[in-house]
Amino acid sequence: MKILNRLLVDIQTYSPKQVRKIIGDFLVQKEGFQYLYEEGIIQYLIPELSDLNKYLHREEYHPEGSLYEHYSLAFDTYYNNENKTELGAWALLFHDVAKPLTAEWKPEGYHSFIRHESEGGKLFREHYREGSIYFTPDEADGIEWVIKQHNNFCRVARQKKSLVIVHHPHYELLCEVARADAMDINHSFYQERVEYFTDLRKQFPEMPDYS
Repeated sequence: MKILNRLLVDIQTYSPKQVRKIIGDFLVQKEGFQYLYEEGIIQYLIPELSDLNKYLHREEYHPEGSLYEHYSLAFDTYYNNENKTELGAWALLFHDVAKPLTAEWKPEGYHSFIRHESEGGKLFREHYREGSIYFTPDEADGIEWVIKQHNNFCRVARQKKSLVIVHHPHYELLCEVARADAMDINHSFYQERVEYFTDLRKQFPEMPDYS
């Protein structure tokens, strides 16, 4: 824990590439998200993710409760994925970055987060694409796309929109984040969606021309 306390001081002098390497090494380790959050590292790098315990989900869709609990369980699922990637951890960290920004309290006792996907993509593009954490242009494209599409993975039903997703070059990154985002609570639903996209890609190995 002492190294993390020191890290909060040292990180202020790190280059974006150093931040990516050093913090990324922590983030991919089991319980790395929780440790980095407890020490204030994540909040320093991404201020929009401060005070995650303040934001409460609708129990019908997120019985885990707060946004912090959602992130914790999502990262627990990520850590148990034997095919996890380092970029997947960063994409997962940013996937709900605009929920605090879009949070609206409901009298029923929870927050709504309408348009957090599109607002999150915009936020990432404007502040983090070339910010304090280094990403290549292609990696930044992937993270921004995943932020925008992570709920569409669960919801999209139209064939054309589904094919655009499954044939996108960052589809596998989206699957990695969607698997973690589903947590163990909704793992069976995640599997159903993977099968849906897999079957669709078998039917259409290439993106059809809709022009």
